[in-house]
Amino acid sequence: MRTREGSSSSECSGHHWPFNYLLCVHFGPITLSFADCFDWGWSQIEWKGALSHINIINSNRSTIRALHSFFILFQDSLRSICISGIPTSSQEEDEAFLNALLSSDLHYKFDLPNLECLTIDSCIPFHFLTLFREAVSIRLLIFEIDTHITLQLLKELMDDQNPIWPNLRHFGFEMHERILTDDEVEELMVYGSRRGVDVVCDYVGRSLEWEPEMEEDGEQLMDEPL
Repeated sequence: MRTREGSSSSECSGHHWPFNYLLCVHFGPITLSFADCFDWGWSQIEWKGALSHINIINSNRSTIRALHSFFILFQDSLRSICISGIPTSSQEEDEAFLNALLSSDLHYKFDLPNLECLTIDSCIPFHFLTLFREAVSIRLLIFEIDTHITLQLLKELMDDQNPIWPNLRHFGFEMHERILTDDEVEELMVYGSRRGVDVVCDYVGRSLEWEPEMEEDGEQLMDEPL
């Protein structure tokens, strides 16, 4: 596990409550990478600080329930979230997970009014994004699409009659293969431009053209007082 400057760091393994209590007294922006210790129990701690930025990377206990329970603790301070590798209960269920969330997960609403940046670096069900519809301040959205996500679904994210995120300004999506044709990508970019949204499409493993600019912007956000 890694944390940014001003926070504690440690190998997050084994019995983790002592480490969690250290974090609850003094912590800053957090990156959890392959951290098996992150689970629903983190939401049961009385955290003493405000968390503004968190990256969760391939943590096999970061279920939707665990993510929701933890994030809501910081609903007034969270401004940036990056999630990669949401687990499924078994490898055989991966395909089903890509199609739709479990019905038991649909009631979770990520009501994070100050969240501005959301990055999802793994193939996920489209409905997972809609769980963030209460995060109305989102202005940057990056995620990886799969064959179950259509051009129409992507347009609906920017619908000018009933936009999910009225403040969305940057919308980037990545593909493993040509899920959308060049004409469809161009159509989506024009559709977004008419609604004040900069749309960028790229292949997984390549940087989106404005990603360095947004990373710098993210660093500035991290340095700003809450």
